[in-house]
Amino acid sequence: MRPALPLAAALLFGGPAQAGLVGDACLALTSARPGIVLCGCLQFLADQDLDRADQRRVAAFFADPDKAEVARRSTHPEDREFWQRYSSFIVKAEALCRT
Repeated sequence: MRPALPLAAALLFGGPAQAGLVGDACLALTSARPGIVLCGCLQFLADQDLDRADQRRVAAFFADPDKAEVARRSTHPEDREFWQRYSSFIVKAEALCRT
């Protein structure tokens, strides 16, 4: 998929009015236009790849990045499974949400 397509979809369907957990957490850190576009794209991808519980957890990383490190280092099977999903989400976001 071309990077412009998810970004365009995020602008159309995942804008600030329909942000969601990840988008709202992201928007809390920025008000600049590129940040708003990025936050919409992140939410669009989160809606595709992460369930609501995962999105809550990812949203918490914006407020407290140390929580991501705790999850990454955890040996609990649920945390390892989450980290695999999160890592896949991040790879996709880095490829598709660059502005």
